[in-house]
Amino acid sequence: MLRRRPTAAAATALRLFASALLVGGLLGVPSAVGAADPISVTTPFPSVAVAPGAGLTFPLTVTSTERRTVDLALTGVPTGWSAQLRGGGFSVESVIADPKTPASVSLEITPGQDATSGVFHMSVEATSGSLSASLPLSVRIAEAAGGNMTMTSDNTTLKGTPDQTFTFNMTINNNTPQDQTFTLAAQGPDGWTVTAQPASAQATSLKVTAGSTGTFTVTANAPSDVTADTYPILVGADPGNGQPLQAQLGIQITGTYKLTLSTPSQVLNANAQAGSPTNLTLTVANTGSGTLTNIKLTATPPTNWNVSFGPSNVVQNATIASLDPNKTQDITATITPASDAITGDYVLTITATASESAATASTDFRITVVTSLIWGLVAVVIIVLVLAGLFLVFRRYGRR
Repeated sequence: MLRRRPTAAAATALRLFASALLVGGLLGVPSAVGAADPISVTTPFPSVAVAPGAGLTFPLTVTSTERRTVDLALTGVPTGWSAQLRGGGFSVESVIADPKTPASVSLEITPGQDATSGVFHMSVEATSGSLSASLPLSVRIAEAAGGNMTMTSDNTTLKGTPDQTFTFNMTINNNTPQDQTFTLAAQGPDGWTVTAQPASAQATSLKVTAGSTGTFTVTANAPSDVTADTYPILVGADPGNGQPLQAQLGIQITGTYKLTLSTPSQVLNANAQAGSPTNLTLTVANTGSGTLTNIKLTATPPTNWNVSFGPSNVVQNATIASLDPNKTQDITATITPASDAITGDYVLTITATASESAATASTDFRITVVTSLIWGLVAVVIIVLVLAGLFLVFRRYGRR
C-alpha cells in the first residue's frame, strides 16, 4: 500500500501537539478541562464555634449541572441535638436545582442542653439517582464563642428645663450568632412619663438580627412641679435568655424661676388714713422649679408716702434671703399715707425681684385714703357750736 508523506505544515502541527502533551505531562496539567461535579452542596462557613446552649444556622447552596431533584439528609448529628433543614418556611427533604438557579436551604442546629466543650462533626448528604455529594460540617462548643450583646446611648445625661421633652437614642449591638428579640422598658422617678420604643414602629419590642445592630428611642417628660436636680432614668432590654441589658441615664433639671406677688385673699385693695400706718399682708410665691435667692422688695408709692416691709425675722433690708420651689412667704407691708393726703383712691406699686434675673413680679394695689375720725368729730363740734351761736343770736335780737 502506498503511503503519502506528510506535508511540511502537517509535520509542524504534529510536533507542536507532541510538545504540548509532553509539557502538560511534566507540569501535571490535564490535557483536557475536567467537568464540574454533577451535584454539590456548599456553605461559606463549614466550621463554626458557639456557646453552650446557643443555636446556629448553616446557609446551604445546592447546585447541579442540569435540572434535577436532589434529596438531602443529615448524618452524624450528636445525640440530644436537634437539626433540621428548612426552606421557604418548611422542613425540607429535597430540592430542585438547575445550572441557572441553585437551591438555597438553611440547616438549623440546636446543641443539647448538656453539650460539653469540644468539636462535633456531622455532614449533609445530597443524592440524585446514582449521583451523590457530601458536605462535612463541624461545630465547636466553647464558653467564649457565643459573642456578646451591648446597649449604648448617644448621651448618658441630658440637661434642660422641666417643660422640655428629653430624648435618648439607644443602640443594641447583637454580636451573637442568633437573632434576638428584645423587650424594651424604661422607668423614671415618680411622676415622670418615660417610654421606650423602636424608632420605626409603635411597639415595645425590637428584633436585632445576628451580627447587626438595632436602634430605639427613650423619651422622658418631667412632672410640672419637678425641682432643679439630677434624676435617674433606667432603661432595660430583655432578650428572654437570662441576659438582660441595662443602661443608667440621667436628666439634669436646671430649674425655672418664676415669682408671683399677691395677698392671701387675692384682694388687691385696702383702706388707710392720712398720716397713719396701715398693715397690708402680702404673699410672695415661688412658682418655678429652682430656688430663688435675695428677693428684693421695692415700692413705688405716691408722693410723701412711706412703705416698709417686715417682719424683721423674714425680711431684712427689704430682702427675703431665699425661697424654695413651690413655697410661699407671707410678709407685711406697712403703708403710711402723707399726712395731708386727701380722701380718695391711690395706686401703690410693689415689686419683688430675685437674684435670678428671670424671676420678678410687680403688683398694683389700690389704697383708699379716708379722713381721720378725730377731724370728723372736730367738724361736728364746730357745726354744733355754729348752730348754738346762731340760736343765741336769734333769741337775743329776734324780738327787737
